[in-house]
Amino acid sequence: MIILVAYYSVYGNTKQVAEAMSSIFEKKGTVRLVQVDKLTEADFNQVDLVVMGTPTIGANIPEAARPALAKLPDRPSIIASRTGSGAA
Repeated sequence: MIILVAYYSVYGNTKQVAEAMSSIFEKKGTVRLVQVDKLTEADFNQVDLVVMGTPTIGANIPEAARPALAKLPDRPSIIASRTGSGAA
């Protein structure tokens, strides 16, 4: 199984989550970890699963991450986004 984990991270938190998820997915197959702004169409070649993580800004996916959503192929995908201020 080939899994693409793409992420957009402003402060590094979403990157940490993407890295943790990648290490778990590595037990199931090959993982490609890519920042959304560096995604190319070739990154989606022969991928069985796409996982994308972004923060939310103003209850929306950040503008910088939206072009990556448009590149998603028609195959199983998981889109994960976190809301909240981060304050305890």
